Amino acid sequence: MKKNPNHIFKLSFLFLFTVLVMISCKPKAVRIQKKENDISLAKILVKKELIIGIRDDHPPFSVLNLFTTKMEGYDIEVAQELCNRMKIKPIFKVIKWDQRESLLKDGEIDCIWSAFVYSKESDEVYSLTSPYIKSAIILVVKDKSPYYSIQDIREKKIGITSSSFIQESLKKAESSLGVFTNKVVFQNAQEAINALEKDEVECVVYDLLSINNLIQTRKGSYRVLDEAIAYEEYVIAFRKEDIALKNAVESTLEEMAKTDFLEKTSKKWFGANISIIGR
Repeated sequence: MKKNPNHIFKLSFLFLFTVLVMISCKPKAVRIQKKENDISLAKILVKKELIIGIRDDHPPFSVLNLFTTKMEGYDIEVAQELCNRMKIKPIFKVIKWDQRESLLKDGEIDCIWSAFVYSKESDEVYSLTSPYIKSAIILVVKDKSPYYSIQDIREKKIGITSSSFIQESLKKAESSLGVFTNKVVFQNAQEAINALEKDEVECVVYDLLSINNLIQTRKGSYRVLDEAIAYEEYVIAFRKEDIALKNAVESTLEEMAKTDFLEKTSKKWFGANISIIGR
């Protein structure tokens, strides 16, 4: 029987995914926020549309389908269903990621919903929902690579993306793991994986869920090191003062979690139910 070239990668993915599920199932404190004279939800209900700032290059969360010229992905489908339940129209607006804060502040978009990573710094700037998915920053190597731990790879040439969160996570990890001495920065994960295929780098550091989607389209055989650089949570970001709108979105997501929609959508895009809403 012919062996799936990415069989090892899938096993590694399942191992780390199991760790994420165990972490995700811990009880979480419920944040109840209110603000006097908050009309953020009323404004959305009156205009009957929600302008959602997204990226078009972040599969499987949000990506432009070049054949249909439409946006697709996990975040896209969940947002569409949420807006349907709120009886409003979703308007997906592709934004420059480094301009997301100013676009939200200036009212060009109503929220940021595209695998947005929680951080203490972002919590100071935005009104954030509770996490809806957990992931991890991991290291991917070729299956036949001689590297099995972070220390094995630390002084080798590694590929990273221009993502600020990934670079910050790597910098924080260096305080306990030691300095990664030879980093090569790529514009996106696709370019980093291409470099790995050509042996231009020895490994790629990226988000577990997103890299899994990219690897499955490749012919080569890869695996994930069992050690994660960091764990991350995805949230939806609103203007700091838009508490009512944020609360309404959270409430609708919780109602959706009581049906099989999130489970089915998660299995469609990730192969397993990784939604942590209501879990």
